Amino acid sequence: MVSLFEAAGGIFAILMLVHFVADFVFQSYKVVDIKFNKFRELSIHSFIYAVQFLPILFFIELTWTKCVVGFLWLMVSHFIIDSMWITNHWIKYIYRPPDLIATPRGILGWSTAYKNSVRILIIDHIQHAFALWPIVIMALY
Repeated sequence: MVSLFEAAGGIFAILMLVHFVADFVFQSYKVVDIKFNKFRELSIHSFIYAVQFLPILFFIELTWTKCVVGFLWLMVSHFIIDSMWITNHWIKYIYRPPDLIATPRGILGWSTAYKNSVRILIIDHIQHAFALWPIVIMALY
């Protein structure tokens, strides 16, 4: 049982490292600034993000089918997480900052002070970390 946890932790650590490189190094300021409102830019960013995992998916010896499923999972889950839909609902219903901004499309944003806060980044990356676990499970089984 311990070796299973060791293997899972090692795979997860590698995936998190790739996540940080893919989500920070290969993302321009322009994309960060407009991806919340632009479907095309968010789609391109999510595709580029997922592509960077392909060498690791092959390295951890996933079958072709699992690589395709893993790639699609990474792209779709990254798109959903980076759309900020989940985070916006967390802000609206749980965190509830006093200066929440309502937009014509609903509660989609927050003030500049909250937009750049560490708390929002932490929630975002917790979601990304959870999204990597299906890949770990596919690698183990």
